[in-house]
Amino acid sequence: MRDSLDLTLDPGLLLARTIGAIDAIDAGRPDDARALVTALNATGPWLGQVAYSLGMAGDAVAARATIRDLERMPPDTWLLHTALAYANFGVRDTSHALTELERALAAREITPDWSSFSDRMFDHFVRARASPRWSADSGSTNGS
Repeated sequence: MRDSLDLTLDPGLLLARTIGAIDAIDAGRPDDARALVTALNATGPWLGQVAYSLGMAGDAVAARATIRDLERMPPDTWLLHTALAYANFGVRDTSHALTELERALAAREITPDWSSFSDRMFDHFVRARASPRWSADSGSTNGS
C-alpha cells in the first residue's frame, strides 16, 4: 500500500491523508498510517486525526507531542475539543477523550457531523461506550 499511496497522494490533500491513515490502522498497516501523516501540515480537527493515527500506529511520543500542541491553541480554536478527543483516543486515554467530548458538546462543536460516533475510530473503545459518560455524551447532539 505505501509504495503506491505515497506516490499518488499530494502532500496537501489533508483529508485523503488523515482518513487514509485511519483506514491503514483499521487494515493493520501501522507503518502506512505513520507514513501518511508524519510531518503533515495539519490544523484543527485534522491534527487530532493525525495524533489518533500516530498513537494507534504505536508512536505515542509523537501523538502526545501533538496533544500538547493542541492544548496550546487558543480556547476558541475551531473544533479544538473534537481534535483533542480524537488525539486522546489515539493514545488510549479514554478518560481524557470523554472529557474532551463533553467539552466539545458544551462548546457546541459539530463533533458527530465531523466524524460520526459510528465511525471505526470509536470501535476500539467498547468499554467507553458501555460507560454512563459515553452514553450521556453520544446521546446528545451538538446542533440542537
